[in-house]
Amino acid sequence: MAAIRRFDQEATALQRQGQLALWVPLTGQEAAQIGSGRASQPQDYIFPTYREHGVALTRNVDLAELLRQFRGVSNGGWNPKDTNFHLYTLVLAAQTPHAVGYAMGIQR
Repeated sequence: MAAIRRFDQEATALQRQGQLALWVPLTGQEAAQIGSGRASQPQDYIFPTYREHGVALTRNVDLAELLRQFRGVSNGGWNPKDTNFHLYTLVLAAQTPHAVGYAMGIQR
């Protein structure tokens, strides 16, 4: 939790300096994110919101790739199939149709 909090502080500072196009802090949510990330099974597929940096850390997503995405130079540098962690959706609640579609697809 300390690592993700420090990462969040650094990213917030970068956003305030104009180095990141967007950054939504997760201050106060670290325990919930790390806990939910660790409670998920390796085969569980995660569809994150724009604040799920702690869950990304538990799924071995390179935090530098998160910064590249929020800087606007990458669409996400990790393979969702390798981490079972989908790319970030920066629109509110837009991950819901993706998650539902995935769930319906794996039931067939």
